[in-house]
Amino acid sequence: MRSCMLLPRLTLRVPFAARTRRSLSFQQAPQALGAIPVKFAPVDEKLVENVAKLPGSASHEDVQLEALGTPALALSVSAPPSLPVFIRRNTMLALQAGANSVNVTPRLVNPLARFAHGNFVSRYQEYVATAPFQMLVSLYAPTWFPRLFRRVTQKSFTSVSMDGRVDWALLKRDALHVYAGPSLEVSMRFLPRHISRRFSKHLKLAKRAPTGLFKWYKLGYTFVHGRGVLGLVGNGTVYSADIPEGEFMAINRAHLLGVSVNGPHDLENCVLGMQNTAVVDNAVVVPPPRVAQIKTWRDFLIQLKYYYWKLFDLYRQIRGRSSQYAVTTTDFVKVMGPRTVLLQSGAPHESFERKFNLPRLTPASHVEMMPVKPVENVPADYLNIVTIDPEKGPTIESTNDFKDGLRGKQ
Repeated sequence: MRSCMLLPRLTLRVPFAARTRRSLSFQQAPQALGAIPVKFAPVDEKLVENVAKLPGSASHEDVQLEALGTPALALSVSAPPSLPVFIRRNTMLALQAGANSVNVTPRLVNPLARFAHGNFVSRYQEYVATAPFQMLVSLYAPTWFPRLFRRVTQKSFTSVSMDGRVDWALLKRDALHVYAGPSLEVSMRFLPRHISRRFSKHLKLAKRAPTGLFKWYKLGYTFVHGRGVLGLVGNGTVYSADIPEGEFMAINRAHLLGVSVNGPHDLENCVLGMQNTAVVDNAVVVPPPRVAQIKTWRDFLIQLKYYYWKLFDLYRQIRGRSSQYAVTTTDFVKVMGPRTVLLQSGAPHESFERKFNLPRLTPASHVEMMPVKPVENVPADYLNIVTIDPEKGPTIESTNDFKDGLRGKQ
């Protein structure tokens, strides 16, 4: 038996004319409608080929980081519930989590301390969820003046896992992009100017040599210790190298991203600035005698010889210093083992290039056009009379009327 629903029926009769009648009918809809079925698009993995896929979200006790792409331009972050994850502000590309399960809070991580140490990156976002979640992070952070600066050097991600036995000293200002961990601590430290006395005695040096890391515009570094994971960004491609005990590695300080250390004061026990040992001239020049008072020509020649020696000695010093700057070994530092260092193939000063935009043109709707006065043509623009004189040669004159022109020539 076919079931049917009876709807209340309302009939309204309106007299329209004496002989004709028109009726209007209204039907009331049901009070409640059933659930509308929703159809989702089918998923076919065979249609998408040669594309890097995100790792599936799973339940982990710790945060999992995975760099994606070659070079690694994105970072996949898989986090368990109730464990905060800090990422650079405005760098998240996608977030996969349960509805209303993720809480996002903007954070300023030690802004005054970072500014005092020459680090201006302090804006992060804290992600905490009540269920496992996964997100995709981009390595490019927004710049302060995007109209004036554009990135040139390619960057890449790398991940570092910390188990609490080794600490890290990050020398690049904006290297720390993502970090998370149950007992991870991030702080700022001043770069040591000179090596420690113990390290100086170990190298058998007469005095404490400079580390080669300290600069007036780069006063500090980021010190990270504890247990957790780090998502670091380097210019170009990031490499890691292990230095055995008793050996050293000469590294350009502009390409040194990080060094493994044992405590906040261990950086002065492993890094030594390289000095140029090339000697230009070791000859000892004995200055000639100088005359106290010139009385004769002999005294004048002796005094002239003395000033000639002073000029020669100044030239020798300038030549020696110029050769030291030309060798450019002062840009290198020695890192003593056993250590693990992180190297970046691109230099920091290659990260931006200046791009000045020209001023925009005013739209045509806002330009007031001046009316152009039409120019009236006269017959003189088209009529010319050529007169040939045997002495002066031919001459051309304009005229409004051939009759008037010929009459004036007669």
